[in-house]
Amino acid sequence: MAGKTFALVFAPALRGDTFLHLNCEGDHWKFRWYSSPSRLATELAQSGKASTRLVLDLADVELLHEVAYPYSTSPEGVSVTNSRYWYDEIAKLNAAHNLGG
Repeated sequence: MAGKTFALVFAPALRGDTFLHLNCEGDHWKFRWYSSPSRLATELAQSGKASTRLVLDLADVELLHEVAYPYSTSPEGVSVTNSRYWYDEIAKLNAAHNLGG
């Protein structure tokens, strides 16, 4: 599992009203926004020149808050396709940090 991480992060430069899901696998990473418990996440930004999304240097993205989660393939991990789970986890963090109205 080395080099593979999941986290919920608050990165106001990308979205100032909600936590986002950050998936890192080695040098590759992706920010996801879960707008609904019944829809797949919107991919906001990612690494890689072949990307059709916003490409950023992750080192340049300020993360004001970061909460680590088990990676999806670990025994307690949850897949990025489980929108209900991630939406609910983000809602809890948004409420704790007075985000999202």
